[in-house]
Amino acid sequence: PRPSSNLNTRLPRLELPKFHGDYTFWQTFWEKFEACVDKTNIPDVNKFSYLQSVLGGEAALSIRGLSLTSDNYETAKEILKKRFGRPQRIIFDHIQNLLKMSNRSSDGSAQSLWKLHDDIQINVRSLLNLGVGGDTYGVILTPLILHQLPPNIRLEWARVGEDREGDLEFLLKFLHDEITRRERSQVFNSFSHQNKQFESTKRP
Repeated sequence: PRPSSNLNTRLPRLELPKFHGDYTFWQTFWEKFEACVDKTNIPDVNKFSYLQSVLGGEAALSIRGLSLTSDNYETAKEILKKRFGRPQRIIFDHIQNLLKMSNRSSDGSAQSLWKLHDDIQINVRSLLNLGVGGDTYGVILTPLILHQLPPNIRLEWARVGEDREGDLEFLLKFLHDEITRRERSQVFNSFSHQNKQFESTKRP
């Protein structure tokens, strides 16, 4: 009988994120890949096959030319970590993301503000994981975030945030609470408008 080969083994289906070279996504991608594939007991050649299947763009190009062998799996990991796992470059890109968020909440709706809030939180959490915390960098990150907020929210923050200009945790809590209040207000206004329309239809 023909001997079996690891390369011909049907690999179990895994729901793994794709990585195309976005530095800010590297940490999330690698932690999941590491847990689902890298730290398992499957042969390295199969791990390499999984890795190749979830790479695209610049990430795929960075290891192009490596043949599918067990030894090259370690080589591929080293190349990817050196290229995309550089903390300073990741921090830089997260800061750039915060700077690019202007005008995303221009309509002032709760929905757009929640989107802005979530995008801010994603970048801030990633920065915290990289050691860029509010205690040390709040005085830098707080103005960056405030710059992305609508003028009326900045004005409200200025009213309640005196002497807390570098308190990142306070700003994030303030933003969450402010959006929640606006959401409740919009729901109430919508209900009042519908009620008025209903009352008008009842008049003779």
